[in-house]
Amino acid sequence: GHIERIDGTHIRFYADVYDSSELIPWARTFISRITELKCSNRAVENCFKLDIKKMQALYGIGGDKK
Repeated sequence: GHIERIDGTHIRFYADVYDSSELIPWARTFISRITELKCSNRAVENCFKLDIKKMQALYGIGGDKK
């Protein structure tokens, strides 16, 4: 993989991998820093986003709280 500095606060990471699903645990370690995620394998991208939504529900983040 390689990185590209976009501006003073953003860096883009690129990687060509055989199985992109193997990057999910690694990407989770950057969860509070990720501003955008794109993956050529839509299933992996959707899985990651679903994991985030489940975590938000677990911690009561987002949604309507009455």
